[in-house]
Amino acid sequence: LYKVGVGSFESAARMLQAKRVELTLEDEIVARYHLGRELSGIRDELEFVGQPLSENGLHILIRRSHPQHQAIAEAFNQAIVAMRADGSYAAILQRHGL
Repeated sequence: LYKVGVGSFESAARMLQAKRVELTLEDEIVARYHLGRELSGIRDELEFVGQPLSENGLHILIRRSHPQHQAIAEAFNQAIVAMRADGSYAAILQRHGL
């Protein structure tokens, strides 16, 4: 495996489309966002592999010195669980073409 460093997913996707590389890595939601906007011209020339390399949860960062950092993290996690359960999380992704 020969690695090529790039500064952005947009550059990597254009290199893939130009056959300069054989694959690129990116979070699927981020990739779909870019493919729906500045990369829409090459969107139909690229495809995702069926099996993701990994699946990572959605995270936020909170500075530990914030007096309510734990409560903020717990509220965020509860809200994501509720949004997935009621379908609003999927609706947001769909509304943005993701």
